[in-house]
Amino acid sequence: MKSSLSLAAAPILTYLLHLIAREAGIHALATRGWATASYVEADTRQWGTSDELRALAKRGLVRQLDVRPPGGTRSVFIYRITQKGADRVAATAGIAPAVVTPPFAGRETRVYLRDGVVAAISGLRDAAGETHIRPREWVLGETGWCSAREISRAWEKAAKESGAAEFYFVTDDMQWLVRNGFAEHQVVNAVHVYRLTPAGAALQALEWNEPRG
Repeated sequence: MKSSLSLAAAPILTYLLHLIAREAGIHALATRGWATASYVEADTRQWGTSDELRALAKRGLVRQLDVRPPGGTRSVFIYRITQKGADRVAATAGIAPAVVTPPFAGRETRVYLRDGVVAAISGLRDAAGETHIRPREWVLGETGWCSAREISRAWEKAAKESGAAEFYFVTDDMQWLVRNGFAEHQVVNAVHVYRLTPAGAALQALEWNEPRG
């Protein structure tokens, strides 16, 4: 007879199962229901979820997927409950097990990026395409260069006009892009300006989906 779930594992697996049931979480490998350890920790309000999730992955109760950006030296994992994990939840609760659709067997090309980095990339893409932001010509004969202030002002104006939420990023988000080869940086007349590199322009971030219903 299978042992019941531990006090630490039960809420984690139940949370991940609910993400699938409500078509929520990160969308990866053509399936929803993925989450980072930080998301799980925040929503279940228990500490040490990273270690617990790794242990559950070794037992086959969750699947672990590395979604680090290109060139990243440290793994960035997201997790999704497996059918084995769903069966264990059901056995513990004494109910019929839910069916967990397995993820696509291919390779996920999108990567996990924190919200501020996603916002910084979005701003630099806007500047390069001059869709919402029309930056001044910071570097003679070159396009795509933009200051963080120009992005913030444009988004603030757009938010006031449309009532939509503003995007936010901090200096470290821009610097992260530069450090990892996803953006260029120059100082022009004491102003820091940035431009996406081809690698940065090609980055596609995984997205979190709120629960339906």
